[in-house]
Amino acid sequence: MGYRHYFYEIDNNDVLKIQQCQTNADYCDFVKSKGKKINDYGNGDYFAPYDVGESEVFEFGKLYYNNLATQIQSTGAPLFLSAELQERYEDYDAYVVHKEGVLKAIDFYHQQVVNSLEYIFKTPEQILEDIKENPRHLYKEDKLSIEEKCKQDCDERLFWIRQGIVDLDEDYEENHGCNKWRVSSSWLYEHSIFNLVHILKTFDWANKSLIFLGW
Repeated sequence: MGYRHYFYEIDNNDVLKIQQCQTNADYCDFVKSKGKKINDYGNGDYFAPYDVGESEVFEFGKLYYNNLATQIQSTGAPLFLSAELQERYEDYDAYVVHKEGVLKAIDFYHQQVVNSLEYIFKTPEQILEDIKENPRHLYKEDKLSIEEKCKQDCDERLFWIRQGIVDLDEDYEENHGCNKWRVSSSWLYEHSIFNLVHILKTFDWANKSLIFLGW
């Protein structure tokens, strides 16, 4: 699957206790106090920070091709404040974020929708002019007419809308345990916005925070 970013739910009191930890031993003692089992992969005690969270709230997918991760991180603070813990769990780059982080994500996906529609309604000649100004690889879609791109976009949307409806059944909730945060399980940008707005409106911001991390 590759490195993907996520939001996880975490209790505000747990955030404070983790941020007070200075060593990996402190952190693992806290994890044990929560009734969780510590792992050992041959280099000492280890506990992935996503497992500290109560549930997965949102999956972003792969963000290495844009700066959304940096934008979301800029709204929060590192989960680990000590140098030892930051180094030990640096692969996750875990941050604690709140409403502002969700709003950054909504703004990003909104711009993706705008960009997608602008692309659809450009002729192949206009796209070639854009590529001359900002060089990139030429894709087969770049050669399609506006009508052909509209049809392709409609077909893709219908597929993902149907897929989203099928996925949101009882089996999905049982297997994934995060159905309550979703109004759709499709990967359409618009549907990601729907899910993020749902999170923004229903999340318990008074008592909970979001861990934003990658793995």
